[in-house]
Amino acid sequence: QVSEKFMAGASYIWNISLTAQIAEAIGKTADAEKWRNKRAALKKAFCGKYLNRESGALGNGDGAVIDVGGASTEVLLRKDGNVVFAKSCKVGAVLLKDACGEDKDKLKAFIAERTEDLIAFRAPVTYAVGGTATTLASLKLGLTEYDGEKVQGCRLTLNEVYEASERLFALSVEARQALLRTDAKRADIIAGGAYLLARTAEKTGAREIIVSDRDNLEGYLFVRGIL
Repeated sequence: QVSEKFMAGASYIWNISLTAQIAEAIGKTADAEKWRNKRAALKKAFCGKYLNRESGALGNGDGAVIDVGGASTEVLLRKDGNVVFAKSCKVGAVLLKDACGEDKDKLKAFIAERTEDLIAFRAPVTYAVGGTATTLASLKLGLTEYDGEKVQGCRLTLNEVYEASERLFALSVEARQALLRTDAKRADIIAGGAYLLARTAEKTGAREIIVSDRDNLEGYLFVRGIL
């Protein structure tokens, strides 16, 4: 059950974010920067307290989480119980496909541009959550239908993620759909999504990712940009 304090804190941070956007829109750049800085400080404290407790990917431990979404990729690092690095990169599997198709040179350049602020923090463990990661885990495990319990904890080396992306790029959308037993929309973006996950993991210094089917409301609010 979500506490009243949690909801009040999330709402307050969201309101601060809206205030910053309004200030930017009406040309008050200094005020917008002030509100963005306040939001960043509040978000760091809030996520350090609530993010991924017990049921989330990290449990109560430290480490990194990568979530490749449709329009953005979220990366965070928790150390000593606090979020010490958090970045929302403006590149996701759908956006990548729309911008670059499946041209590898364009993909590489676009990802590099949109993830330039990431650092090689070499976390003790790196988890990947979201549809791209769980699809790759299902592929490795040879599942004929999705099983979250089997996917949970599946380990993928960086080389395996790159190899999976190459394998998927070589297939037609129809062939991917049959192989992965997924819908056409997922099949259309999964090759680029896998490549994006690999590039992001490499940029942060990870040599292996652990796929997690688990996350909680706190983590969801953060990775979806609500916090």
